[in-house]
Amino acid sequence: MTEHIRLMREHSIFMPQGRIFLIATAHSYGYDVDEKYNIVDSDGNILPVDHEDYHSIVRMARSQASAESHIGGDMLE
Repeated sequence: MTEHIRLMREHSIFMPQGRIFLIATAHSYGYDVDEKYNIVDSDGNILPVDHEDYHSIVRMARSQASAESHIGGDMLE
């Protein structure tokens, strides 16, 4: 996989095409994702970007998107 495609996939977690990876990872940590791509707790409070869970969720979601996303797949054929 080219570096550009990998980066597109990783950054897609904050766009409609990759949102599912962010949601799935957030759910596995007990959080949700609002319509503005904020990670929120069960009370709707936004998880601060300096929170340890935030970094773990984003890192795992990017990794999953990089491996499983279809973005750029047609360029790899």
